[in-house]
Amino acid sequence: MTTLQISFRSLWTGLLVLLSCLSAAAQSAGGSQCIQGTDSTGQQVCLDPNRRPTLYTQDFGDCQGNSLINVTQFDGAYYSDNMTVTWNLQGETSVYNDSVMIYIGVYAYGETRFELTVNPCNANIFSLCPLNASVPTQASGAIPVAPSDVAGIPPIAYSIPDFEGQAILRIFSNTTESQIACYSAVLTNGATFAHPAAVE
Repeated sequence: MTTLQISFRSLWTGLLVLLSCLSAAAQSAGGSQCIQGTDSTGQQVCLDPNRRPTLYTQDFGDCQGNSLINVTQFDGAYYSDNMTVTWNLQGETSVYNDSVMIYIGVYAYGETRFELTVNPCNANIFSLCPLNASVPTQASGAIPVAPSDVAGIPPIAYSIPDFEGQAILRIFSNTTESQIACYSAVLTNGATFAHPAAVE
């Protein structure tokens, strides 16, 4: 081999090694992003920020028929990897100056699996404290739960295809002591036996 061939081969090998190192470094940097959380055993864990919730809501509708709050968005999710329930509510109302209580329930196969009652004033949800037509309704939260809080949810619910569950949001007026809104959302784990439509 000539000196030129050896130099070219050395240069080529060096470039391949450099590119391989850069690629590994980029993958390592991209894979190291995480958010810290605590799992059900109390251990600190690194969680992928783009992970899918264990259970989450999909389509929702008015289960009262004449709710005094027009909800335009209702999302809820349960993350079993860090024992957190998140929820988001947006809408509007014609009700003026009423204090309310929020109830969130999770039901599966005809049984209550999880319940949570929230006083918006204690939870710093200012658009519901008090409920007022001049303020758009916006509420959200991330609530840590204990294993005992979700003990009613059987582990099979996290993976069984076509899980039958629902999350129900009820809002009660403290003034009239009656329900003023009810919204129900389909609850899923994302697993299904359904087949996508055939593409022609």
